[in-house]
Amino acid sequence: MNLSLIKSEFEQYVQHSAERTELLSELSEQYDRFGAHWDLSTADIPGMIQASLDQQHSFWSGGDYHPYESLLEYANYGPEMIRSAFKDLLDENKDLVGRIDRFQFHLSWLERNSQDPKHKKRPHYHTVSTVIQYLSMSYPDRYLLYDPKAFASFLDRVGAKKDPNTPPLERFFKVSRIVLKIITQHLENLTLESSLSEGFQKHPVILLSDFLGMAVEPRRK
Repeated sequence: MNLSLIKSEFEQYVQHSAERTELLSELSEQYDRFGAHWDLSTADIPGMIQASLDQQHSFWSGGDYHPYESLLEYANYGPEMIRSAFKDLLDENKDLVGRIDRFQFHLSWLERNSQDPKHKKRPHYHTVSTVIQYLSMSYPDRYLLYDPKAFASFLDRVGAKKDPNTPPLERFFKVSRIVLKIITQHLENLTLESSLSEGFQKHPVILLSDFLGMAVEPRRK
């Protein structure tokens, strides 16, 4: 990647970032809500999910995309399986890509094996991008949102070389952390609109996910 191109791209983004204030504020509210209520130690897993996720936000429902409804149904059917699936996903001592794969496996099992017919008819809707939303909201200092098409476009814009030997998801996590570090340092030399500056201090991944083009509809990819 070309460091100068990354900084130049970000400077152009910052010049127009005020236009994104409403979107970024809405996303910040989703992170705040999740952080205030998410607690896998609770006895009431379905209730915790309802309190943590805003069903009305497009992160969790809309069109033919309904991960909230599926997750809540599966939590009512098998709360301990959901608790275990999330604990495994959020265990930073385990391989990251493997955690995502196992989480999707758990949801697929629930989709296939729930005894209630309504569960069998509803897919779990948890794409890789959706699973990474949980990681980003649980660890907002480490994980950006993910949109494979937006990420590929970003790599082209900053002159990144092709890397056929590294799986796309592994490359995303590696690159996103590098970009997070670069832009965090570069922000010291830039002036953000006040509300964006405050939002960046709370949830830097929101601003940086938007910069990479991943904050609009990352979950549907």
